Amino acid sequence: MLIKKIIKDNIVEIILFIAIFILTLSYNIVNTEPDLDNIWNFHMIQKVFLGYIPYKEINILITPLFHFVGSIFMSIFGENFISFYLIGSTTFASIGVLLYKICKSYTQKSSFILFGISTFLLILTQYIYIPNYNSMILIFILMLILLQWKQEAFIEKNKRASNKNDFIIGIIMALCFLSKQTIGGFFCFIYLIYILIYNKKNLGNVDLKSLGIKLLGALSLIIPFLIYLISTESFMDFIDLCFGGIIDFGKKNSTGTLFTWSTFIIVIASAFGFMWFNSKRQEFKALILSMFAISSLIIAVPLSNNYHLYLSLIMSIPMIVWIFNTLYINIESLKIKKWINRICYIFGIILLIIFVKESINIFKDFESQTLPEELKNYNGLSLGTEYVQDIQNVIEYIKQKESEGYEVYIMSADASFYMIPMQRNNYKFDLMLQG
Repeated sequence: MLIKKIIKDNIVEIILFIAIFILTLSYNIVNTEPDLDNIWNFHMIQKVFLGYIPYKEINILITPLFHFVGSIFMSIFGENFISFYLIGSTTFASIGVLLYKICKSYTQKSSFILFGISTFLLILTQYIYIPNYNSMILIFILMLILLQWKQEAFIEKNKRASNKNDFIIGIIMALCFLSKQTIGGFFCFIYLIYILIYNKKNLGNVDLKSLGIKLLGALSLIIPFLIYLISTESFMDFIDLCFGGIIDFGKKNSTGTLFTWSTFIIVIASAFGFMWFNSKRQEFKALILSMFAISSLIIAVPLSNNYHLYLSLIMSIPMIVWIFNTLYINIESLKIKKWINRICYIFGIILLIIFVKESINIFKDFESQTLPEELKNYNGLSLGTEYVQDIQNVIEYIKQKESEGYEVYIMSADASFYMIPMQRNNYKFDLMLQG
């Protein structure tokens, strides 16, 4: 009976999760052009799965949660791209459900929720569906919004913070940092500012006990991570790659179209304006939405390309839906309210139509492919005949030279294409990032 009640109470969330999960898994499988980001990330995860030590033996430029989670997926579902794609599908399905729950918590207007979810689905079609550590951070930020609202409701009722909520908040903040240090650190800073503003208004002072419990929650993960780095003698490599190499990498690889940069700048300006407005009105639910929308924009640092810019805009969806809902509530004219409702329905449907069109474009060029046994790690990835032949030729060359007594290194950004099926690790030669 309990399971039936849970399913009944969360039927929309369950359907939404399954739909997005299947959709994003299908997007990845039918993608006809191998993407270097996917290849690099898969290879990094494969190395962790095979037992190589991050930073000391693998030149990863970010904190390693994504790679450890990926290695768990590989141990369950196999050392292939299907297991890699399952990470992305689980991530984006979770993001979709959390966005829905956040929007539903402050508006009952289905037109506004439709607009928000349609916007998210359309963003997914812009090659945002690939598995990535940046999207993993969004899960934790969205979870934190819901948990912070729960904490605020507890404070309003009991005039004090919940120790349990504070400890979990600290854990989630640590998970943000362990997913990617740039946005994790910036996000913690933004969240601390919000807590100081909120405490001053609602508690009259800074709640040091609450901050201390949050810190304990964060340290419960950060300390084991530091112990791991020290015990594996990789601490200095971690500092070198994650805080030295990432800046250099970003400078050399930033791209982005005029449209995405313009959208990015408009959203930043809107979020800051929205944050200032709600700080004056002391609308704390709206304030945290705008502050978290701003913090998520750091996803585009250091690599400012279309992928990172689009992904960073996902966190702006709850803020935009809140704005629509606030306008609707504060307008007295029933006629204008009806028009706002209709306009949101129309835009939501238009976005869904564009989403369907973009989805068809993703699927239309797909051709099934049977890979040779020596390339079984690529199961789930559409390589194409030329890639298959190229990889086979290079592997054959490497094996031939090694049989002659040579050590072979590939100094190329494409090195992982050949190292994946050979289950090899050539450290910085596999991806030319020197720290």
